[in-house]
Amino acid sequence: MSGIDTSRTFDHFPGGSTCPICKSSKDAPCVLVPIPGTGEEWTVEAQPVHVQCAELFNEMNGEQS
Repeated sequence: MSGIDTSRTFDHFPGGSTCPICKSSKDAPCVLVPIPGTGEEWTVEAQPVHVQCAELFNEMNGEQS
């Protein structure tokens, strides 16, 4: 399993979105995670995930981001 890349972050979580890990929409730094199967050339849909949640996910799965 691949870890979540946390090298490019955004300062605010987008309104109307929910983090798939913690199921909240609190305003905190986030990353965009590509959704598999949605890519077309260089364009892909992505899901915002809180940085803290992504780091916890990576830690629990033994991955370095």
